[in-house]
Amino acid sequence: MNTFINKLISTSVMLIFTAAGFVVLAFSVVLMMVESLVSQVLSAVKALQNNSLTEGVTRAQQPSSVKG
Repeated sequence: MNTFINKLISTSVMLIFTAAGFVVLAFSVVLMMVESLVSQVLSAVKALQNNSLTEGVTRAQQPSSVKG
């Protein structure tokens, strides 16, 4: 009877640690996906900002047509 209880407890502990490991693994995968998405969005926003800034600079540098 005592060995059965010990085996049941050890099996329960192993299952708990295995489940916790799967939860940690899934959480880290989700975090990596979120980090990747955020980095892509930030890159796109920075590219749009840089594009609008360079357009503004080139517009300012273009000579205006002088009517004579």
